[in-house]
Amino acid sequence: MPLNETGIHLGVKQHDEPLQVAHIVAWFGGILCALVPFIWAWEVGSMQIPVRFGSGNMGFNLLIVTGLCLLGSVVGGYWWRYCKFLLGARDSILTWASVSLLILGLAGCFFVQVHAIFFYLVAALLLVTLVLSFLYREQPLGGRPKLEWAGFSGWLKNRSPWNAVFFFVLFVALLANNLTLVASLDLSVLGKVQVFIGRFFTQGVFVGICCLLAELVVRATPRGLKWSPWLVFGLLPLLVIADQLLGIMWSRPLIHTVNAMTQSGSFQPEVELKTSGLEVGAAMAWCIVIGIWLSGLLLAGGCWFVSKRFQTHMSVRSVLAGVMICWVVVLVEQGVGALWMDVTDRQAEYKAFDFHPGLFSPPEGVGAYQVAFRQPRADMQVEIPSLDHKPDVFVFMLESTRGDAIRPEVAPFLSRLREEECQVLSSTWAGSNATHLSWYSFFHSQVPVFWRDDLESIPDRSAYAGAMPLQYLKRAGYEIEVRAVCDLSYKDFGLSNFGAGTNLASVVVQADDANIEFSNLGIAERERQCFEQLRSSVLSRPDGGGFYFTALDSPHYNYYWHDDFDPPFTEFDEDTRFPLNPSEDEVQRVLNRYWNAVAWVDFQIADFCAFLKEQGRYDESIIIVVGDHGEEFQEQGSWFHCSSLQPEQTSVPILIKWPQSMGRGPEQSTACHLDVMPSLFHALGLPEQSRRGMVGRNLWTGAQEATAISTTAYAGQSGETMRLRRGAYEAVFSWEKYWEARVPEEMVLEQLRGPDGEIRLSDAGAYEAELRRLFPDAFERFFEHLEVRD
Repeated sequence: MPLNETGIHLGVKQHDEPLQVAHIVAWFGGILCALVPFIWAWEVGSMQIPVRFGSGNMGFNLLIVTGLCLLGSVVGGYWWRYCKFLLGARDSILTWASVSLLILGLAGCFFVQVHAIFFYLVAALLLVTLVLSFLYREQPLGGRPKLEWAGFSGWLKNRSPWNAVFFFVLFVALLANNLTLVASLDLSVLGKVQVFIGRFFTQGVFVGICCLLAELVVRATPRGLKWSPWLVFGLLPLLVIADQLLGIMWSRPLIHTVNAMTQSGSFQPEVELKTSGLEVGAAMAWCIVIGIWLSGLLLAGGCWFVSKRFQTHMSVRSVLAGVMICWVVVLVEQGVGALWMDVTDRQAEYKAFDFHPGLFSPPEGVGAYQVAFRQPRADMQVEIPSLDHKPDVFVFMLESTRGDAIRPEVAPFLSRLREEECQVLSSTWAGSNATHLSWYSFFHSQVPVFWRDDLESIPDRSAYAGAMPLQYLKRAGYEIEVRAVCDLSYKDFGLSNFGAGTNLASVVVQADDANIEFSNLGIAERERQCFEQLRSSVLSRPDGGGFYFTALDSPHYNYYWHDDFDPPFTEFDEDTRFPLNPSEDEVQRVLNRYWNAVAWVDFQIADFCAFLKEQGRYDESIIIVVGDHGEEFQEQGSWFHCSSLQPEQTSVPILIKWPQSMGRGPEQSTACHLDVMPSLFHALGLPEQSRRGMVGRNLWTGAQEATAISTTAYAGQSGETMRLRRGAYEAVFSWEKYWEARVPEEMVLEQLRGPDGEIRLSDAGAYEAELRRLFPDAFERFFEHLEVRD
């Protein structure tokens, strides 16, 4: 009698297949053996492709682990099944071989760091067992009835019970996800219809592949454990929905969000949730993760129950046929699109989606280039004199504060300060759309693409003294104090800029585990305490010689102000939500809450400056107020930040009040984060050599057009990773694997725009020449070379 094989579902009883412990041992041994390269981070082939990626790649590592587990279960499960089919009841050889496979897997994973010979041993064990099973088979193959599952043709034709409802739910979730993306594309109605048709059949291919894979894996799994593969497959619809929500809110794919959870080297979901405005403890964060997993399993089980109720069946042959038909339609759609759609429209479609089973892809942007970024290195041996005249420097870093927030009805003090006392900077830009990247560009005066490489190159973290410009200031006689209402360990941006402990700063205040009482306060109250401490510090030391950095978080989602503060906008959301399709009124209420948070920060800085005036220490102090990045409120279809380099997320206030004796400084048309430290060094009278390690420019060198640069590892759906801005001209670039925050060696020019719109030229060489003409200083400061890619 043929075995009653489990189809793609949960819980079918197999009366004809008894529980086999040896099958479980072989199946689990196969999984362990498959995981060995990941556990020991092997590198494969001459290209040394890593099996496990480092920090900032958690999403990819989860995919790799999942794939290896599925592969190991299939190999171990089917190896045991076929050998058992040959041996029948004479299976002692197979039992010992299964135990040996498990021992190899345990040894490889937990006991010794094995090398490539490990897989030769595994392969030898599998092959020898197959040969012995054939030689000692129970009966000649011709004299024994075939089992239904063993015949490939029968396997294709067999109509097994099928969890049809689950795969229908997955298909609908994928279509809804794709429909949202198609609607957001800037295409004609006809173009959107064609793209959606293509995505309809593309998801048919994807769901069909998932169905076949599930069938393969479940049939390889021992009885009693056939639910286990659904710990993976059951998550698929939930992951698709989560990806859609993240795309709507932040224009960021789920995979990149998960990758970022380990960018600092450890997995702390509570930290990531906190930075998104949801403050939960570690235990609750893990409960959320586990709850999602259980929800996936319950979803699959519920779908199975409905499918069983309607007695749905399918054959592998019908699924294969469906996949092939869908794939052919996808090819036709892509071919037709290549005939009539504009190449930029096809590029937009291609970037919007990750899965492309067709054969036709559009060209990359308008030009592809090899690039080497310039990173001048500061010289620790340069002589830094101890300055006789050291005006106090107060730096206020305002979280998520966009440029247009500084206006009289929102920030009356800062608006007046900018108009009456600060250096005139017409256009001011952040180094990035993410805090840690922007802080790096500000303090190091380097392009943010170097952030991660510089962080990982620190030889001894415990001895690191922070950004070199700040080290120069300390050598010049400045005492540095750092106060932040956030936890500076996030993305290691405290270490990256201020070094470890008090190696650089004499005072470091932050909301971490070592400062529980401070951490337990609300954001606004923490800020108030920081200002109180700042006043006390100013009073305790003579005029001059202090570099005081204060990071304020109120304008970060969920947007805060103190209970004692009377906000200027009365119509606001009490509890900020993430509306998926917000009305203008809903957006305005969220925006009003944000304006109120900026107004609270403005009030605090105004109060502190009044204190400095009372103490007679205002006029000759240097006061710098800067936003780390902007904040978007659906202007480009997203919420908040870390999703694009559009002006809403990168246009920030940069206010610099120089000492009254120096005047306001020359008017500049453009400034960015990179320019602040070089300008400060000039104002303090530090030697020219101290600025050679910076790519920012000195804002005291006279009025001129200059290029501002913004880069990111959070590009959202657009994929844009760098923008150059100079006057009315803008160049938009992208590169692969931007989420890894590595220095790219190749990049693509997506668009070149001027005052009259997009600039269209003949080829990549013509675009390169135009880039050099429009952004000449960028090639002097930011790039070692930029050449057309062969």
